[in-house]
Amino acid sequence: MTLNKKIAWVDCTSGIAGNMVLGALIDLGFAPATLERLVKILGLGNVKIDVHKEKRQGISGVLVRIISPHQHKERHLKEITRIIRRASLPEPVKEKSLEAFQELAKAEAKIHSVSINDVHFHELGAVDTIVDIVGAVLGFYELGISKIYFSRLNLGGGEIICEHGLLPAPAPATVELLKLAPVKGGSDEDGELTTPTGAVLAKVLADGFGALPEMKIEKTGYGLGERKLKKRANLLRVIYGYALAGAEELIQVEASIDDMNPEYYEPLMKKLLQEGALEVALIPVQFKKSRPGVILRALCLETNLWKVIQTALMHSTTTGLRFFPVQRVCLMRESVPIKTEYGEVRLKSIELPDGSIRVHPEFEDMRLISEKEQIPLTVLEQEVIKEWSKSKRRR
Repeated sequence: MTLNKKIAWVDCTSGIAGNMVLGALIDLGFAPATLERLVKILGLGNVKIDVHKEKRQGISGVLVRIISPHQHKERHLKEITRIIRRASLPEPVKEKSLEAFQELAKAEAKIHSVSINDVHFHELGAVDTIVDIVGAVLGFYELGISKIYFSRLNLGGGEIICEHGLLPAPAPATVELLKLAPVKGGSDEDGELTTPTGAVLAKVLADGFGALPEMKIEKTGYGLGERKLKKRANLLRVIYGYALAGAEELIQVEASIDDMNPEYYEPLMKKLLQEGALEVALIPVQFKKSRPGVILRALCLETNLWKVIQTALMHSTTTGLRFFPVQRVCLMRESVPIKTEYGEVRLKSIELPDGSIRVHPEFEDMRLISEKEQIPLTVLEQEVIKEWSKSKRRR
């Protein structure tokens, strides 16, 4: 089998928290100095990062503590968004970090029955959360990891002490964030194992949940939690390496439709893609009595299955559907922005099994420039590929 892109598997057997993710990434090679620079880039003030080695149940790992002077200031989502937007960070890191805060705020807003813009974070908690989330996203980015998979999440059990008093573990926000994700509970002795910050990182970073994927293991990183548990090692394990070119497990959803207005199919397909479908297709068929109809087919990850099913049932006229596991093999691909004299065009770069590259300019980008500049699509396509070849030679 051929080796492909770098991937990581996050083992959440003992739960997950933001500082545990940071510890595991540092153990893998993410530089603590980069984390310290991040604090300055974000303009968080007098915040210190304490990074040191400890052991949990005999296993050595990295413990990260974020030390900040306590202030009675609250930060709302708009302010945190502004902090991240103005920071000198790679655009993918900003976007994924903002997505995490948006999801976290949505969960808190629903629990407390307030507007998403009224959700606030106390100063100390905001600093912890900002560094944990942005630092984790940046760490995976700096390590060049293209796909991240998570195990089933252990949520823990018992009770949590918070500013509102005693709450059951897992915390309400954790439960809200992990809807449709594979989870399990722990014993009362465990306490909280998965925090809301850990939960939101799993929600926005996971390309899938399940067992260790087929890969060539290069290194393992261990991030430690603060508490020393009686019966389990309070640590997060991240296994890092190269994906082997194999099949991935997906779910195929199908519905037979013979009584729907054809104009409704376009918004239905758009909605399915928004809810996590990877592919959507309409297949013309004939049903009983030679009646023409359509088979609606959608492909999705198991984690998005019920969202896709609910969307198909709500936004079509079908009265039932079927779903079953399938396997899919995909070539690794990335979107590369190419600057031409007419404007920027995204170019899809696809790596073939023999290591060669096939490229394909994004049609919509070319169409817009073609209409604006009155340039034939064929001429523009040649220009994009020529510029891509030049940039490849420079690399």
